Order: sequence, then structure tokens, then C-alpha cells
Amino acid sequence: MPVVQQVDTSRSLTQFCPLAYGSDHGPLRVLRTMTKRKVPDEVTIERLERALLAISYAIQLDGSVYAPVLERLEREIAAMRAKEDTVSRARHYLEQVWDQAATSSGTVKAIA
Repeated sequence: MPVVQQVDTSRSLTQFCPLAYGSDHGPLRVLRTMTKRKVPDEVTIERLERALLAISYAIQLDGSVYAPVLERLEREIAAMRAKEDTVSRARHYLEQVWDQAATSSGTVKAIA
């Protein structure tokens, strides 16, 4: 006949195994630390270009299995460059208006 042990349910899990369940040094703490989500860093063109190089290397090793990732990175880089270009063009237009307004009337208006 098998031996059945009676478990004392009045005790908490930390009393049974304090390192695993209640301590700041046990496996549970490691698990909690691993599951915390890190706030993603800002996506920059430089980071995308580094990823593009890494994927290019992976494609050289493994073939075209990563081609969709490469294409996505290329699209993202092109979109970011277009956005930067649009912002710089808008800044250029505003500087032109600013310079014209400053030289013609001596005072600068927000919108001429």
C-alpha cells in the first residue's frame, strides 16, 4: 500500500522554500526580472541600417529565407529618410519666409 503524506496547508509556500518563493535571490526573482518588458529604444535610421547589415549577412548564410525582413527594413529606411527630407524642406521654406519678412519690413510676422 502506498504511503500518503498529509500536507500542512496552513503553511505558506515561503515557509517550504524561502529561496524559491519569497526571497529576492531565488528563481522567482529571476523569472520576475526576465518577464519585465523593456521600453523599446527609439527607432533611428542608424539602428535600421545596422539591422539591414545583420539581415544581409543572414541571407548570405541561409539564403533568401530572410528576404521579407530585408525588404521591410529597406521600406522603413526609405520612409524615415522621406520624412526627414519633408521636415528639412519645410524648415527651409520657413527660413526663406523668415528671411524675406525680416529684410522687407524690419518686423517678422508669424504668417505673411
